Amino acid sequence: MDFNQKFCTQCGKKVQRNNRNVEKIQSRYNDALDAIDEEYEFRQQNAKELLNKLFDSNHFSYNKFLSSINESNKLFNMQLDVTRKMVDVCDGKNHFVEK
Repeated sequence: MDFNQKFCTQCGKKVQRNNRNVEKIQSRYNDALDAIDEEYEFRQQNAKELLNKLFDSNHFSYNKFLSSINESNKLFNMQLDVTRKMVDVCDGKNHFVEK
């Protein structure tokens, strides 16, 4: 159902809203995900430092490797965002989250 929906699309009954504030429960996986994120960031910084030591920034390989690192970072961050969203909706029965 959409948040502003006034009637159920299945049965037509009027939707009743509960206006209580809902407390968000912290997932038991947040600390682990934060640690993974920090470790990945540390390794990527090391990779960039190594790249700067080994290559002249004017060399074509430098830009290729830097672009590869940046693409890897984007993919990792997207995967981490999806994982955090999966964890947020986990009811303890999501076997993907458990893995």
